[in-house]
Amino acid sequence: STNANTEYDADEIVNSGLDSMIISLDGTTQKTYNKYRVNGELQKVIDNVKRLVTAKKKHKKQNPFLRWQFLVMKHNEHELGKIEELAKELQVDNLDLKSIQIYEKSDINNFLPTNPKYRRYKVDGDSFELKYGIKNRCRRIWTNAVVNWNGDVAMCCFDKENEHKIGNVENTSLTQLWKSKSIMSIRNQILHDRKQIPICRNCLEGVKIRIESTEISS
Repeated sequence: STNANTEYDADEIVNSGLDSMIISLDGTTQKTYNKYRVNGELQKVIDNVKRLVTAKKKHKKQNPFLRWQFLVMKHNEHELGKIEELAKELQVDNLDLKSIQIYEKSDINNFLPTNPKYRRYKVDGDSFELKYGIKNRCRRIWTNAVVNWNGDVAMCCFDKENEHKIGNVENTSLTQLWKSKSIMSIRNQILHDRKQIPICRNCLEGVKIRIESTEISS
């Protein structure tokens, strides 16, 4: 995925063999776009997308499949009626509406859309929780090992602050850590009562985050 704010060689990307590219673009005006993508330039994103589309045509390539991802928030939901038209103009392949993830009570008023249809949370005053609850499952903790820059092995990719450190590969092999009592205990808790692990309560695993997906061009 990319915010497409960096100039790149469109021909090189198209000829690289890349299958798909998610382009994060959350506004149709600079004012709206900059609210979340601070210091980003909407026109630069649009120009970069156009260059990619042109390169695909030039080299007669179907890929990379260009997926525009629009994160629906309070300050941009009024632009939803305009984005499909812009998507057609840009000639991207697909347009996805995605719900936003929030972390604290101030985010409720700052970012959550007013239309509940576009929220992944139910709100009660200053508190919020995932609409459809948390299922006792998680494939990532069985399939994805996360080793941080200092060798620490985290519980998963969502453990951004390394709250559930499993160990360190400088002291113990990754194979041993992957079968250790620490991670086995966490896996067992996930299977029986996942919501008791604080970071799991707001995790994307098993949560529907895509609101709507529209095919734009063939």
